[in-house]
Amino acid sequence: MITKEDIVYIAGPMTGLEDFNHNAFVCAASDVWGEFGCAVHNPAKSFRSNKTLSRKTYMRHCINMIMESTAIYLLRGWEGSTGARLEKSIAEELGLKIYYQD
Repeated sequence: MITKEDIVYIAGPMTGLEDFNHNAFVCAASDVWGEFGCAVHNPAKSFRSNKTLSRKTYMRHCINMIMESTAIYLLRGWEGSTGARLEKSIAEELGLKIYYQD
């Protein structure tokens, strides 16, 4: 179970989705923070929501956020996202708690 001491990274599909699925990330981060009161790493809010940088730049930043996290929260549809699958694999290797959006 997520605790208020956790740092939760939100992962899910972005590429090819309207507004990079920004609203789903923001809602999930708000839900996790609201329910558990823990810190949340939300990649949709990184770079002040600048959506013009390279995929490589975003992924490097996201990997650093995962390394600082204690848990990962996977949004619906994560299985179809190359980036989210990579993020989940990194989380598994680091021993992070793994949670899935209902």
